[in-house]
Amino acid sequence: MNAKETTGRVLEQIPYGLYVVGSLNGTVPVTMVANWVTQVSFSPPWVAMAVEMGSRMREYIGRSGVFSVN
Repeated sequence: MNAKETTGRVLEQIPYGLYVVGSLNGTVPVTMVANWVTQVSFSPPWVAMAVEMGSRMREYIGRSGVFSVN
């Protein structure tokens, strides 16, 4: 199985529920709980989530350029 096939299978498995979103504040891991994440595209493999405009998490994601969804 190639990376594109694996990514597609992962994106198909996104359930409805609560998600832990992680990012970095400098070198310190930070998290938040989200209740909406959805697949946007298989190729490239994109997901979308809503993060409040003035929240610290949005600042952390913007500054670090990374986030995870679990």
